Amino acid sequence: MTVGLRQTVLLDDGAVTLSDVRCHAASRRVTGVEATRDLELVLPRAGSFARHTRSADILADPTRVLIFRPGERYRISHPVERSDRSVVIGLGPELAAELGADRAAGDLPSSTRLDLTARRVVDGLARGTLDPLELGGDVLALAAIILAPARADAATRPVAVRPGHRRLALRARIVLLERLGERLTLPELARAVGTSPFHLARVFRSITGESIHEHRVGLRVRAALERIAAGEDDLTRLALDLGFGDHAHLTNTIRRELGRPPSALRVAPTLLEIRSLRTILQA
Repeated sequence: MTVGLRQTVLLDDGAVTLSDVRCHAASRRVTGVEATRDLELVLPRAGSFARHTRSADILADPTRVLIFRPGERYRISHPVERSDRSVVIGLGPELAAELGADRAAGDLPSSTRLDLTARRVVDGLARGTLDPLELGGDVLALAAIILAPARADAATRPVAVRPGHRRLALRARIVLLERLGERLTLPELARAVGTSPFHLARVFRSITGESIHEHRVGLRVRAALERIAAGEDDLTRLALDLGFGDHAHLTNTIRRELGRPPSALRVAPTLLEIRSLRTILQA
């Protein structure tokens, strides 16, 4: 299968790298075997893809951070859309070990504010309003924030997860991506994945750590961020496309999730903004 991959390296200070990666696949089928050289933290910002390894199949969407380990062999497929865009943070072996990346699972949760911070760093570097020489420490701090749950989990006993539960949550996440703009009810979603509403709601939270509603709101907010960054200025149309009730519903949701209105996201990122976002994440 032909895959078009465009990687723009925006920061490389010898310790950490930051790249904007865009991928377009000719079909949704699984690719050939690939492997990475360094440890990479992949934060999808648009679209989605699935990573297949011997141990697990993981769906990458903007609510998760994927961890690609050096030398780990994997395949990629696109079960929903054939294109995706991600922020990729690369870490050398010593730094990865220091941050506890070796103890992390294959994917970790990404909050809307973490997602916003990564987006604003990339957009600021791409637009030239941020200086790469000043941002190495901030990107490193962002990596530490991403991996914090892994360091916390290392001190607790792992909880066994049923493979069937993981597959059910995966199917539900795919349906939510496919039908993001629809006002899908819990019974409708449960029917789509072949289970009861109660069982789906319970399993989904146990696997993802959030409710189905919270997950869908997170997807919709991130989709809105991507379109606003691309120049979308008709917020009423944007709201209706993504399943919000109206312009006010979209604006209020973004303000609640991110602490700022959509209009603030059109302003060029500054170092002061990045440091402020980092402080909030570290609190």
